Amino acid sequence: MEALRQYVLSVTAAAIVCGIVVALVQNCGAKEWIRLLCGLILAFTAIRPIAHLDLDALTELSLPLTLEAESASTMGEEMARQALVDSIKAESEAYILDKAAALNASLTVEVTVSEDGTPVPLGAKLGGSVSPYARQQLESLIQTDLGIAKENQLWTG
Repeated sequence: MEALRQYVLSVTAAAIVCGIVVALVQNCGAKEWIRLLCGLILAFTAIRPIAHLDLDALTELSLPLTLEAESASTMGEEMARQALVDSIKAESEAYILDKAAALNASLTVEVTVSEDGTPVPLGAKLGGSVSPYARQQLESLIQTDLGIAKENQLWTG
């Protein structure tokens, strides 16, 4: 912050001095050359700190910010993935419960979803009293519509 303050002060001081010099030489024959010289001095004053900029120091200052940004990005990706897993789980369970209700079956359902790669339903734990016909229909629907094999459907009760 101190460096920025000094930069602003030096540019302001140079502008004031050049303004005074240009105002004093209004009636002088070389006023165009003096105005050009003052413009060059102002440009040099404004550009000089940029030429002496320490890029390594800027890199060191930005490194913690970069690491924090990467960490936040990773955390955001994990949160988005978990939200997708939770959504697939909830929608799969709601689908099974809806199909069970259509078959007059009362069930409790818990679907497991893969954690690797693209989240997909892997298994289902189903409980409740279900007729053999409803169970057969539900097993078939769960296998064809959700891709959960019959061996990955655990029926209790």
